[in-house]
Amino acid sequence: MDHSRLPITVPLYESLIRRCANPHSLEAGRSIHAHILRHGYGGERFLLNSLVEMYCKCDSLRDATAVFELVARERIAFPWNILIAANAQRGQSRESIALYRRMSCEGVKPNAITLVSVLGACANLEDLKTGREIHRSHVLGGRSRPYERPMPVDAVMATALVTMYGRCGSVADARAVFEGICGRDLAAWNAMVAAYSRNGQMAQAVLVLRRMAVEGVRPGEGTFVGMLSWCCTVGALDEARSIHAHILATGLESRPTVGTTLVSMYGRCGSLGGAVCAFQRIRDKDIVAWNAMIAAYAQSGHSRDSIRIYHVMDLEGVRVDKVTLIGVLDACSSLALTSKTRLVHARIVDTGVELDVVLGTALVNAYARGGHLVDADLVFAEMEERNVATWSAMVAAYAQTGHPDRSLEMYREMQLQGLRPNYITYVSILFACNHAGLLDHGLDYFASMGRDYGIESCEEHCSCIVDLLGRSGRLDEAEALMASVPYRLGISAWMCLLGACRTHGDVERGARVARRAFQVESGEVAPYVALSNMYAGHGMWDEVSRVRQLMANTLDKSTGKSFVEIDGRLHEFIQGDETHPEKDSIQAKILELELDSPTVPLFHCLHSEKVAVAFAMLKTSGEIPLRVVSSLGICHECHAFMKGISKRCRREIVVRDAEMLHRFDGGSCSCGR
Repeated sequence: MDHSRLPITVPLYESLIRRCANPHSLEAGRSIHAHILRHGYGGERFLLNSLVEMYCKCDSLRDATAVFELVARERIAFPWNILIAANAQRGQSRESIALYRRMSCEGVKPNAITLVSVLGACANLEDLKTGREIHRSHVLGGRSRPYERPMPVDAVMATALVTMYGRCGSVADARAVFEGICGRDLAAWNAMVAAYSRNGQMAQAVLVLRRMAVEGVRPGEGTFVGMLSWCCTVGALDEARSIHAHILATGLESRPTVGTTLVSMYGRCGSLGGAVCAFQRIRDKDIVAWNAMIAAYAQSGHSRDSIRIYHVMDLEGVRVDKVTLIGVLDACSSLALTSKTRLVHARIVDTGVELDVVLGTALVNAYARGGHLVDADLVFAEMEERNVATWSAMVAAYAQTGHPDRSLEMYREMQLQGLRPNYITYVSILFACNHAGLLDHGLDYFASMGRDYGIESCEEHCSCIVDLLGRSGRLDEAEALMASVPYRLGISAWMCLLGACRTHGDVERGARVARRAFQVESGEVAPYVALSNMYAGHGMWDEVSRVRQLMANTLDKSTGKSFVEIDGRLHEFIQGDETHPEKDSIQAKILELELDSPTVPLFHCLHSEKVAVAFAMLKTSGEIPLRVVSSLGICHECHAFMKGISKRCRREIVVRDAEMLHRFDGGSCSCGR
């Protein structure tokens, strides 16, 4: 920018500074600042204040602070207000409060603008002590109780106080301030609704809505967004539906902000139908709405539909963003759809989207879940920034694909980078030790998790150790560990111990463990199958009949589903589904494969992954590896079935179950089972 021929005046500089007050014009602003200094205007207080504001709007707080220090000695609130507000808006709330305290110490009197910004910082930090101190000192004149009489403040200040008290959990103070506001505007009503909602007092929030109607105040979008966000956080579906009824009465459901919040809320609360209806009613869908629908499908286990929505966006000309790509990659990851992952990856490259740490980690996960470690490794190497989630993804990738040594090596490299592992990292480490048979190492890692990093163990950690002890024949220790943990164990841990009982011939313990597994999840088929076959292996035929009858009476036939991709089309199989058009051919193929096996299990199961493999063998040639994704863990019988046909039919079979990737080839599995 050439200023050499312009007449130099303070108003001219002021005009140029205002033009540069945006993040894209930082360098131009610095150029003007340098011009001001060269021409002897560096002491103009008016220009210095404007420069502080410009640098804040350019997101350069370092430059803003440097200029601010030149005018801080002047007892004027304006530059203080600008810097305090800028820090608060950028999440640097502690810096805002520190500036406020320094301002008071240096004798600069704060005004309403100052206090609104500082109260916002207190709200962000949930700093009730400082917020209450500001209220008492500057609004109440030192009185000890903030609700002695109506607040002599304007609506903006009062609303900031209501918000601060609500965020800090002091609803009584928030209500006292609210009741003292004369001529409440919509922002004040919204703040009170949000205060109740945030603190779980939904009945009171709804009463405020009704009071608004009585007083002739029409709710706005912000009125409902806070309420729905709370419902979203705690999964309060019934309360959310009640709020939705109020939204319908106001006609705001079709607005993008409200509609998108409804989609997100229903998705997280497990009501996919509600999410779809809310999405369809949004009038002008923006990218945020589309992304919310992709997430809702994924959260409900409908990853196929997440990918379908992504394709619909393309057809309708909606420009995807980074959030879209992350959502679609997560869907590809859950289905282990490497072909789709490659297409998304190509789009990232073609469109020049920055491969930041979140997007890169999603891409690593998607490739790893499909068993394509070379691609995952290449993406990992390409990333300029990696966090603990990225490293944990690679640790998990190698652990779950039968490369435990490399997994532990990645963990050690991660430690050398100075990153602290989290509980997810340790799940993968213990999993790797388990499948490598590293009992002592696994127990050491399990102990160090809490001792060295303060990570509390969870069900996944316990399941790994139970499986590790069980494989080593230390069943007493495994059962004692399960009895000692302070949390409820799911079906996975009990199945690990039950499998170990079967392997080591401990029928009495196996029966006891199976009973616990039935109590944990009565609709799960795996413990019935394992117990029946354990009894059969010991010739206990009366017990086999009893388990079969128990299974017939109590089993939920709808559990479990699997997917297989053939010629670009994804086929879904649900356990117990009798409606598939090729049902007879599939069952005949399964029977053929089982009869051809030298060790046919007595208890015949038709789990969805077995059905998917049989269908794929009907539809593909012998050279093509079969890739199946299962929503549950693969049972011992299906595992043995896959090993057998991989050897007899000379087919590579890859099954991605809920726990890991199994690569069956030549009669063996990468998991080592």
